[in-house]
Amino acid sequence: MLKGFVHHTIIISVAIVSMMFIYSSMTIFLMPGWSDQFAVWGYSQTFLYFVGIIELILAVAVFAKPTRIYGLLGVIIIMIGALYTHLTNDQPDEIYASIFMIFLSISTITLIGFKKKIDNGVI
Repeated sequence: MLKGFVHHTIIISVAIVSMMFIYSSMTIFLMPGWSDQFAVWGYSQTFLYFVGIIELILAVAVFAKPTRIYGLLGVIIIMIGALYTHLTNDQPDEIYASIFMIFLSISTITLIGFKKKIDNGVI
């Protein structure tokens, strides 16, 4: 019972993280305003596309089971960068999605470790 609950919670969390990063990377590539916003923050257009590509790669990495933990760690790193950007540019209302993604990623990594203990019979 517990094993199934943990497994399904991991799948739902992974789906949320992946979909949010796919959405974010697609807005970077398809919405023209991002280039101007990155310029306001002091970042180049090259960095904008770099972030979009990394977000797309991380979305796939999080969804694929063998690379899931590495992908989630990458999400945490990207979201810490987003937090830094918003806080240093006096945009405190923009931090909530980053905080949510950080906590969801940490929780998912914790659940993956918990599931391994269940699978190994430790719990």
